[in-house]
Amino acid sequence: NGGEDYELLFTVNPKKKFHIENQLKNRHFFDIGEITANAEIIKLIYDDKIEILQPKGFRHF
Repeated sequence: NGGEDYELLFTVNPKKKFHIENQLKNRHFFDIGEITANAEIIKLIYDDKIEILQPKGFRHF
């Protein structure tokens, strides 16, 4: 894997969050935001703080 560490990012319907937490109770996962109808704003929510992110692409190499 070239020495890189990977994390998984996924979405969950808020109505199913409790079920997912029970299924993954031995795993560590965190809420980092939510998907809304306003696609122009990207927010990162961490430690009760909200950071507005600018949309950017990603270039691996």
